[in-house]
Amino acid sequence: MIPIGDALGGNFAIDVGCRTTMEAHTLFTGFCEEKTRLLGVFLEAIRVVNSIQNAQLSAILRGEQNFFRYEDLLFAARETKDLAKYAYLMHVEEHHCHEGDGDHAANPS
Repeated sequence: MIPIGDALGGNFAIDVGCRTTMEAHTLFTGFCEEKTRLLGVFLEAIRVVNSIQNAQLSAILRGEQNFFRYEDLLFAARETKDLAKYAYLMHVEEHHCHEGDGDHAANPS
């Protein structure tokens, strides 16, 4: 889990770990649960970045002078997003569970 602080009144932490056990995959259909989970983690990380950016924009539009207080949160959220992105890409590459190719069902890693 990667905590990125108390952003916008909520504690955000994102699990970017890659699970490689056989139970993480549905071998008969070619559907990879782990790929789907990692994509969800990546999308949630993007949502967090966007939420923080929206809060910063609102602060700027309200004329707040300390809108820069969001910079540390944005930095951490972007790092988390990047980690989630690379965890997803690494999983897809290592496990050959590319979308629509069906290779994962034939060659689970």
